[in-house]
Amino acid sequence: MPDVIANKLDHLLILTSGTEQYLITCTNKKYKFLLTTTLTISAIEISRKTGIPLKLAGKVNAMGKEYFEKEIEPYLDNSNIEYVGELNDVEKREFLKNSMGVLFPSTWDEPFGLVIIEAMACGVPVIGFPVGAVPEIIRHGENGFIAKDVNEMCSYTKQLSNIDAQTCHQYVVNNFSVERMANEYEAVFNKILNTKL
Repeated sequence: MPDVIANKLDHLLILTSGTEQYLITCTNKKYKFLLTTTLTISAIEISRKTGIPLKLAGKVNAMGKEYFEKEIEPYLDNSNIEYVGELNDVEKREFLKNSMGVLFPSTWDEPFGLVIIEAMACGVPVIGFPVGAVPEIIRHGENGFIAKDVNEMCSYTKQLSNIDAQTCHQYVVNNFSVERMANEYEAVFNKILNTKL
């Protein structure tokens, strides 16, 4: 089995606590536009079922514009669902720190979920589906929840306040720092250099 080295954050976000309470969902950076999977539609459904305000963040480029206008904008009339646009790192930190949780209802087998560790670095728990790297990153009941469907995600929103912000933050510090990644790469390179062919 090959060695696996986890991704890292270029900078560990500061653990903060905000004053507002809402759910958020972010787009997948790989695609550079909003709504490439059921991600946003699922998040909107969760917000509507639970009554918890939802804020959507991410870039909508030309490829995603028509879909955004047709499928998402009609929901933005509701005061509980807001699109805040693309965020820089400082804005993202503020955005995350005020949220009660991040919804990650991606159905794509993403090899790593950077938005998950960005949220946890800010002390924010994440609820995701058990696909891609989600089961490797989220420790169910400790730094978030793994849900099998939208209804289960809705029920886990009631338990977000049970997750300790410091536990989320420390998990990222322990597992996704630049130092740890560099050490793991060095160990793999040494293993290769010391392997006899």
